[in-house]
Amino acid sequence: MWLSNAVQYSPEGATVDFNLRREGEKAVLAVQDHGIGIPEADRARLFEAFHRASNVGETPGTGLGLLLVKHCVQLHQGSITFDSQEGVGTTFTVRLPVGGG
Repeated sequence: MWLSNAVQYSPEGATVDFNLRREGEKAVLAVQDHGIGIPEADRARLFEAFHRASNVGETPGTGLGLLLVKHCVQLHQGSITFDSQEGVGTTFTVRLPVGGG
């Protein structure tokens, strides 16, 4: 879901990068876009239900996607963080424990 957000909020033809690596006992997944970015004023509420950033314009959405992603990540004892610059893009990073199978 957060991968589709990266595509949805990026200009047509823009690159969206997905990276998966291992750091010790964590799998680290990162999605980086070169889209609209998230305004500073919206960042504290980003994972709240029905909250959408002030700069989304006419881009459709429910404001539930990132809330669902965060909930799923937490159910797997993981974490999600992001770094964003308005007008430049956003990187979301998910860290999940690697199963000891």
